[in-house]
Formats: sequence, C-alpha cells, structure tokens
Amino acid sequence: MNTVTSLISALVLTAALAGAGTERTFVAIFESHSELTPQGRIDELVFAGLKRLGIQPANLCSDGVFVRRVYLDVIGTLPTPQEASQFLMDRDPNKRGAVSTVGRAGSPAG
Repeated sequence: MNTVTSLISALVLTAALAGAGTERTFVAIFESHSELTPQGRIDELVFAGLKRLGIQPANLCSDGVFVRRVYLDVIGTLPTPQEASQFLMDRDPNKRGAVSTVGRAGSPAG
C-alpha cells in the first residue's frame, strides 16, 4: 500500500471512528479549532466589517487542508506525501507563516 493510499485510509478510519460513539457529535476534521485573531491591519478591518454586518467568520482550516491549498496556490501541484507529512509533523506554531519554504527545484517557488 503506498503512502497516499495509507493517508486516505487513515483519514477514512478517523472519520468513521469519530462517528462511532454513542453520542452524535459533529467533528470538523477539516477545520482547526484555533482562535481567530487578526494578524495585521487588513485582518482588523475585515473582522470589524464582518462584526458590523453580523457575519461570523469561518473557522481556520486544518493543517492538512492548509498545506494542500498552499501547494496548489504557490506551485500548482499537490505536495508529495513526504512534504505533507513533514508539514503536519512540524510542531512550530508559526509554520503556516513559512510559505516561502514551499517549492521544489525547478518550480516557481523552488
């Protein structure tokens, strides 16, 4: 079984186990439960506008979703299983800010 198949199997198993309890609790495996905080002046303005309009901002995405989106946006392809695993195992709380590290030799960011 290759790494991609293993990752997909693990995701399916996790989702199945999350719904296997006696209580039906919604588990948002594609969202992060980190608190939304403005990261700069633009965020402050956007958050203020959303609050004024009575709109609750969406939750942050999970690290798995984030790494997929960054690779697609920056170099136009999905991360390799090794790149995704490396990002997911990184415990640095500022790892999302290190977008400049995304890229492969010969790619626009690499």
